[in-house]
Amino acid sequence: CTGDGDGTVVESASGDTRLVIPEERRRRFQFTAGRYDDGTVVGEWQSHNRFLDPELPKLLRDRGDITCFQIQDNQAWLGGTHVMGGTLYEIVWRVIDGDLDGQYGAQDKTSLACHVGGPERPGHPCYGLHEYATAEAFCQVPPEDLPWPMYDIEGGYITLQPEQTP
Repeated sequence: CTGDGDGTVVESASGDTRLVIPEERRRRFQFTAGRYDDGTVVGEWQSHNRFLDPELPKLLRDRGDITCFQIQDNQAWLGGTHVMGGTLYEIVWRVIDGDLDGQYGAQDKTSLACHVGGPERPGHPCYGLHEYATAEAFCQVPPEDLPWPMYDIEGGYITLQPEQTP
């Protein structure tokens, strides 16, 4: 799948992260997104969650498309779609590429993917995103501070390739 330009990817973000959310779950989250020279964004994400709570499903797999992203310095804000129970939701998340700014060995970080455009639950880790009605709005004007925590990844990588200005 390519854009309408000459098919050149001018900016990209990818990752394969593994992390543990204490007393809740182990999570593997993979994503890849590219922006073509005509501005078209193409990408996908998938997650594998192993819940520690015996009341929850042992393994939950999920996937969707990436519809937007923005890279600033060593951070990226990403948005996409997610189908759950036959309903289409929009999700957003943020990553930090610890190696991008030349600090080799610096810690890569990721947030959880959170739904936007729907009702919020006080106390939920994603609470505070009500001002973003869509994933695109989140990508266009990313927040400097997120209302939810960033997690050190325990394995894997995050790689950001910002657009190079001539």
